[in-house]
Amino acid sequence: MSQLGLVTKEITMSLGNGNDLGYVTNEITMSLGAADDQSPAPPLSDRNWNLLWGVLSIGSAVASGFHGYYRHDRSAGAAAGWAILGLLFPVITPAVALAQGFGQPRT
Repeated sequence: MSQLGLVTKEITMSLGNGNDLGYVTNEITMSLGAADDQSPAPPLSDRNWNLLWGVLSIGSAVASGFHGYYRHDRSAGAAAGWAILGLLFPVITPAVALAQGFGQPRT
């Protein structure tokens, strides 16, 4: 396995007179990819999924806020509420907005 690096951190706590209480060692090994005898790494890492979900959430919040503003007679409170819901539920909230008639006032 090809390794990016090995990071070791040592934390030493001491009293005023110099007595060591102990130390803790953390080791983190990160790999760039799989070795020749293993299957290849997945195409999207966790970081990419997080980025994708973040972009989707922001887009959903903007679109949902727009819908809430115009759906409820240009109410800033409704826009904020819809935007928060769009941020928390980026797939469901725009689907509900589309079902209601995206940006159409209540009749």
